[in-house]
Amino acid sequence: MVNKGDAFYNQGNYTQAIQYYDKALATDPNNKYALDGKGNALHNQGNNKLAIQYYDKALAIDPHYMDAIYDKDTALNRTASASAFVDRANAFYALGNYTEAIPYFDLALGIDPNNKDALNGKGAALNGLGNYTQAIILRYDLSHRFEQ
Repeated sequence: MVNKGDAFYNQGNYTQAIQYYDKALATDPNNKYALDGKGNALHNQGNNKLAIQYYDKALAIDPHYMDAIYDKDTALNRTASASAFVDRANAFYALGNYTEAIPYFDLALGIDPNNKDALNGKGAALNGLGNYTQAIILRYDLSHRFEQ
């Protein structure tokens, strides 16, 4: 199952890869390769926080598993970078500089497309600029993206 998950992962089909990693984990919940693979697929979908949880599970099984160590470090750096851009955007937003805030929200979303703070903040900044249609579309997308 892990090999099939890896094959789908290498094709960029992360959703299908996760399904195979889940099948492998149903059989063996301590399969560090499936845990790391699922973490990588989640990371590539922009879900760094959940990816880190899977890397941590793999590292709990084998603290010296270098792939999981490297992959977790990469995900942590992406999460930190996205958070730094959101913080900068929020500073501009708080000053009422909505036009200057939006590019920083966009930079955060380029790193982590599912960053709720960046999506919500960009919607608020668009609203503040009077771009109500774009704000509504973004907020609608936000509410439906995370309702599951």
